[in-house]
Amino acid sequence: YYHPILPLLCDTDAHREAHPEAPLPRRFHHPEDALDQIQRAQARHAELFGQPPAGMWPSEGSVSEEAVRQMAKAGLRWTASDEAVLERSIGSRLQRDPSGVVQPADMLYRPWRRDTDAGPITMFFRDHTLSDLIGFTYSHHAPEAAAADLLPRLRKVGETWRGDGLAGDPVVGIFLDGENAWEHYPDGGRTFLRAVYRGIAEDPNLKAVTLSEALRAQPARVLPRVFAGSWIHADFSVWIGHADDRRAWDLLGDARDALAAHAEAAPAEAREKAWAAYRAACGSDWCWWYGDDRHSDNDYEFDRLFRRFLQSVYLSLGRPVPEALLETIISTRRFEAPARPPRGEVHPTIDGTIVDGEWDAAGIHRAARAGSMGRSGHGVSAIRFGLGDRTLYLLVETSAPAQAVLSSSEVVVSFGALRYRVGGAATALKREQRNGDGWAETPSEARSAAGAVLELSIPLAELTAHAPGRLELRVSLRQGETEIERHPEIAPIRIPLEVTR
Repeated sequence: YYHPILPLLCDTDAHREAHPEAPLPRRFHHPEDALDQIQRAQARHAELFGQPPAGMWPSEGSVSEEAVRQMAKAGLRWTASDEAVLERSIGSRLQRDPSGVVQPADMLYRPWRRDTDAGPITMFFRDHTLSDLIGFTYSHHAPEAAAADLLPRLRKVGETWRGDGLAGDPVVGIFLDGENAWEHYPDGGRTFLRAVYRGIAEDPNLKAVTLSEALRAQPARVLPRVFAGSWIHADFSVWIGHADDRRAWDLLGDARDALAAHAEAAPAEAREKAWAAYRAACGSDWCWWYGDDRHSDNDYEFDRLFRRFLQSVYLSLGRPVPEALLETIISTRRFEAPARPPRGEVHPTIDGTIVDGEWDAAGIHRAARAGSMGRSGHGVSAIRFGLGDRTLYLLVETSAPAQAVLSSSEVVVSFGALRYRVGGAATALKREQRNGDGWAETPSEARSAAGAVLELSIPLAELTAHAPGRLELRVSLRQGETEIERHPEIAPIRIPLEVTR
């Protein structure tokens, strides 16, 4: 339903089939959640199309013994994966003849049947070469020329099949992402696809069929086992192979444990909201972007969204959000340097206004992007910081006047397990220290004032007593227990205790 990697939902140990020595996260083992995702997808399909699906292409062609069993349990008649998964399932390498046809032809171009204790299910395996030609190569060629290259390849499979004296008709599986390839074609692939289907329709030896129709092409051969793998290298490394992936799985497992422990005691609406957030966090897209194998301009947005889904699990259950979910999972950078370090001491008046010159020597971190509140005009835009008279001074600039922002939100200034909260109509300031799973209010000599900006002064003694020799700062904007923004996104600002002149 949310595009999960079903074999990993069933059991993260499935990754060991392809990589026996690979490090793994704490074992995640919830085949019932894989079944739930399948059944929700079936229900949605029936809602949209008037009937449940006969089969499914699992996310990223990912299969395993347990995942296929859950598909059979859900009543699906067929599923599919990649030819490399077939090779490992039958323990034999497939060869291609000079024309590119897999040999022996009746190994790939036919349905297979896997018998499970939940019932049989038919499996198809895609022709990797033909699928990738469409997915990655033909977009660089003229559409008609690309179609003219593909059609003879399909005809050659039939010629080889008949030349080998095989009964029935060969089934050539061409499976690829439904959306990713077409954006690279000149017109979204329209001309290419029309040329392909026109060529198939005009050739008496070719026929375009659904996989349900392909079930009737020839009897299925019994598959001895299902190797755990995907259509990408016949393994799950993309989603579990990097330390960041494994950390994400650990955090997902923690949230699942919280559901098991507390969901039944929660009100029905809150319970369903928690489960819905968890299901969304099970999607494959989050771990696709973790690690050093793939990058995008939105890596930190994906990371933040994943953690927010998990945060929502705890918040919906009325549980404290683990500190780990407030830290980025991305490990490529440990600390984010301020855009400009302090150049000298500062001695501002804490009154919520900026007087010319009083913050000139301060360091400044400018927010790289606004969060959801920032888009509506209320986000944190910059953080200024400096030392003077054994005091840390902070100025938080917001897109709207700070006093207005704080009437409905709260600014939280964090130093690890110590934080200062400013918010409410009276813009009250509270100092809190982590105490087990919660926070306990402690006395403070800190002061704050909100007007056009928010200004704070915090005695260094309060900070260095807690973490001597270092100051690591973050500023977040919250509404209730929901964190709307966090700055910096990547890791804390490290503030030098000696002023840089």
